[in-house]
Amino acid sequence: MSRGVIYCMDGKNENTVGSTTEDFFLKETLISAESLKKNNPELPVTIFSNVHQDILKKSSFFDNILPCTEKKGNRKFINKIASCINSPYDETLFLDGDTLVLVNFQDVLTYGYDKHSDRGNIFDILRNFDMAFCLESLGCAKAMSHFSIPDTFSRFNTGVLLWKNNETTQNLFRDWFVNYRDSINFDPSKNDQWQFRMSIWNSRVRFCILDHAYNQRFYTEAGSCGNGDHVVKKPFYYHYPNDFDLFWEHVKRMNNTNPFKIVHDRLLIHNKEKWCGRRNYERRI
Repeated sequence: MSRGVIYCMDGKNENTVGSTTEDFFLKETLISAESLKKNNPELPVTIFSNVHQDILKKSSFFDNILPCTEKKGNRKFINKIASCINSPYDETLFLDGDTLVLVNFQDVLTYGYDKHSDRGNIFDILRNFDMAFCLESLGCAKAMSHFSIPDTFSRFNTGVLLWKNNETTQNLFRDWFVNYRDSINFDPSKNDQWQFRMSIWNSRVRFCILDHAYNQRFYTEAGSCGNGDHVVKKPFYYHYPNDFDLFWEHVKRMNNTNPFKIVHDRLLIHNKEKWCGRRNYERRI
């Protein structure tokens, strides 16, 4: 049985500063893959991409580079979904490019928490479930709602997805792909997650909600990637705030409660040194 991680680099990061969006997307994907390989040197990694293949090869972070198969048009996430269908592994972890990996997925022991953290293998959850992912934590209800689905059905984030390859998950991914590709009332400003939610609702997939530390985001990050003029100091702090000390104190308190495993940061490049340095948020024991 094979296990591995996949990325898809076929788009532009909407939060970049300036016009070099494609380069920005490349840089953050390399940051993510480097953090993955640093903590998981034995775990195979595949990236689906039609751009910057020479740089991807030279990085040595990727065991396979496979082509994106779809013409995206205004469906900017179509190849992300296609990459899930075409994963070369029996058990797959998909990561968005703006994620930072902080642990060894096959022996999870969070750095600095030896006395408190459980050991485990992230893939073990697939013994009992077909698929696992986290809830959407940024309150984007409007972008993920559909009249055919009860509002009480949770909304999910697709930046971190874990699944085993079987008929049930393949049917889910194909349904997600078709829903996204053929949507009549398509709004390009929305992401892929409302179609994912609809496909989950209609599927037979046995899924598990991962602990939020495996896709750690920050609530008031939503819609705030500017200069922080509308920062709210209580109870949360915007992700690109004008008061960095307050924000990182908030992050530290969250990490003390439940150590982060995967950080999902829209502004990963801007915050890279703080995340990698750990001193800004990690408790010592």
